[in-house]
Amino acid sequence: PGADGDAFERGQRGDQFGSAVSLSGDLLLVGAANKDGGNGGAYMYQRLGNGWRLQHQWNGTSFERLGSSVDVFGGTAVLGASANNAVY
Repeated sequence: PGADGDAFERGQRGDQFGSAVSLSGDLLLVGAANKDGGNGGAYMYQRLGNGWRLQHQWNGTSFERLGSSVDVFGGTAVLGASANNAVY
C-alpha cells in the first residue's frame, strides 16, 4: 500500500487480486489465487478513518492457489487453497 495506507496492494497483472473477498466490520480480506504463478496469496486490510491499511499478508507455496476462497469474521481469517483441497 501507499505510504498513507489508503492504497491497495495490487500485485502483478494476472494475480487475480480480488477474485475472492470477504468483509467483516472494519476488516477486509482479499484473495489473489494466481499470485506468483499460482502459489497464491491473501491480504488483510483494516479500515482506518476513510482509508484502508494492510495488516497482514499471506503467501502460498507449491502452486496451492492460496486465496482462491477467503472468509473473515471478527478477527478470524480463513483461506482456501484450491489446488491442495486445503483450508487454513
